[in-house]
Amino acid sequence: MADRPLSILEVGSLPDMDREVAAGVLLHIRSQVPEETKEAWDGVVIDRLLSREEIAILTQTALPHRVFFKDPALPADPVMGPFLACKLAAYLPQEAYDAFLQHFAVRYFRGQYGERRALGDFRPNPAFVDHIQYRGHNRMVLSQRFGDGKTAVPVLTVRSSILIWEEQPLDFWWEILAGEGVSFSIRVRQIGEGSLDTVAKTWDLSEEDLSQPICLCSKGRGTLSVTLLARGEGELLVGPLHTRYARQGAGVFFPGGQRLAGQDGREAAVYFEPGDLRPPLCVYFSGYRTAEGFEGLHMMQGLGTPFLLVTDMALEGGAFYLGDPDFEERIRSVIRQTLERLHFTEDQLILSGISMGSFGAVYYGAKFHPHALIVGKPLLNLGSIAVNERLLRPGGFPTSLDILQRFAGSDGVEELNRRVFARVDAADWEGTEAAVSYMAQDDYDPTAYQDLLAHLRGKHATIYGKRITGRHNDNTGAVVEWFVSQYRRILREDFGR
Repeated sequence: MADRPLSILEVGSLPDMDREVAAGVLLHIRSQVPEETKEAWDGVVIDRLLSREEIAILTQTALPHRVFFKDPALPADPVMGPFLACKLAAYLPQEAYDAFLQHFAVRYFRGQYGERRALGDFRPNPAFVDHIQYRGHNRMVLSQRFGDGKTAVPVLTVRSSILIWEEQPLDFWWEILAGEGVSFSIRVRQIGEGSLDTVAKTWDLSEEDLSQPICLCSKGRGTLSVTLLARGEGELLVGPLHTRYARQGAGVFFPGGQRLAGQDGREAAVYFEPGDLRPPLCVYFSGYRTAEGFEGLHMMQGLGTPFLLVTDMALEGGAFYLGDPDFEERIRSVIRQTLERLHFTEDQLILSGISMGSFGAVYYGAKFHPHALIVGKPLLNLGSIAVNERLLRPGGFPTSLDILQRFAGSDGVEELNRRVFARVDAADWEGTEAAVSYMAQDDYDPTAYQDLLAHLRGKHATIYGKRITGRHNDNTGAVVEWFVSQYRRILREDFGR
């Protein structure tokens, strides 16, 4: 990762423009707002009351979660207040300004990055190889005695090195559950750049340290060598290892992003932008993503409405937003709290998603009474999708087998299929619109659209269907085009936008 020097453009205080801290451009407004700006600022600090013309400029170039004001009276201004609310601006006291500049680089960089290392990336200690049981790609289970009960012993190491830079700290999170009688720790060593064995820094992380993601700040550049250690006797469950570019408290993936985790460490993340604060609230569930992070940001920003992005970080690219009751309630609670925050009602809610995201939209939509569902390439019969891996789609989506194993077991095909439709049957859909584009030769879930029609029959919902020729992953462009067109149609016809 290359250095990305940041110019602090202090309008009205040009002598300070050569001060560098990190990536991008921070606009500090003391006098006139620059009019000729094509790209959005990485951050905006406001010292004074702005005119309507200046607010109009910043409305286009200032990003939510990246606007800061120094005067605590500004939010009370009738013109300035709504602008600050739309940008979710934060108060920045003068005494905190220097510390803010010092950390701006690693908190407000552009983009997002996260990756996971699956079970195949782990090299077990040869002494434990005969005691390992694999639960698909969900968990590696080690059940035995680790050492003499007093001293922790190495259990496994991560095969591939993890790159780290001084300019970019990493959030480190490993899905590990220890049974009664077993404790674990993780040793992370940074090997200096250009070296094979020179240890520049070591982190010894306890089980308590790893109750949530921990930020690793490096010393120079190099690679991380990771070893899992355990002691005691019992069961140790090991899942994927996650590393993400850290924002050190400013958010997950994006500034303002929020991590949700169940009691078993199952993760999702949400990101909110208030748009113009006018109805409806649009919720978009990301599709299957092997790179961790949010999907659909620019698409949803283009609609101008308040929106929530939801993403799933389980398995290779997501686990269809399923989890234990605690995990699923966290997602429902965020949607519910966001509606309350905006003073919207449930009939001012639209839930949407494509492919894996379609399941999230329908599954969680059934717990509300939404104005609309907008889904593309629906995947609803998760048990059948796993069965189709054998003959209809050999090798096409092996993660479907992990989902079956994790949430229902190999004999639970019909149980997993019923998981979403039991909710659909119990929900109130009167007045809800459902706009669905589906693939005519879908090789993942060929009957999803027809099954949804059947379960919505008699529910007084309005359904629009669009049939597109091809298999599940053919002609995604047409699916997205129709998906966006339905969003725009509903916003125009039902909300006067």
